[in-house]
Order: sequence, then C-alpha cells, then structure tokens
Amino acid sequence: MLVTNDLDLTTQVLIQIRDEIVKTNERLDKTNERLGSLETKVDTMRVELKGEIAKTNEKVDTLNNKVDTLNNKVDTLNEKTDAIGRYAKNISRRQDKAIEELRERVAKLEARRKN
Repeated sequence: MLVTNDLDLTTQVLIQIRDEIVKTNERLDKTNERLGSLETKVDTMRVELKGEIAKTNEKVDTLNNKVDTLNNKVDTLNEKTDAIGRYAKNISRRQDKAIEELRERVAKLEARRKN
C-alpha cells in the first residue's frame, strides 16, 4: 500500500508540474504576442521619427542658408555704414573749414566797415 501511495503522490506532483508548465507556456505566448506588438509599434515610431528628423534637418539647412545670407548682408551693410561714416566725417570737416573761412571773411568785412 505504501508503494501505491508513493505512486499516487508522484503522479500528483508530476501533474502539478505539467499544469504549471502549461500555464507558464500560455503566459509566455501572451508575453511574446505583446512583445511582437510592441516591436511593431517601435518600428512604426522609428520610421515616423526618421521622417520627422529628415524634415527637421531640411528646415535647419534652410535656416542655416538664410543665416549665412543674412550674415553676408550684415557684412555688406557694415561696410556701407563705415563708408557713410567716413563720408559724413569728411563733409563735416569741409563744412567746418568752410564755416571757418566764412567767419574770417566776415571778420575782415566787419573790420573794413569799421575803418
């Protein structure tokens, strides 16, 4: 009778082990399905992100080109501003000289008038 009980106990343990293995396999199958779904979503997102990155890179390139153009225009403007400054300074010197000459002439005329 002891042998029968041992066999029954062994059989029950083996049945429990089998049942646990079946449950574990079912859980693994579900987990694998979820992982497959996640991989698909990640792949889709990766493709979308590559597209968005490409668009962003194009916009950055366009912006860089515009900044380069703007820098060139600012350099040109600075050169012209410097030229205008020099011109204004020269005109101011000429006007100062002309005013001084007029003052001298007026002073001479006034001196003649007094005499």
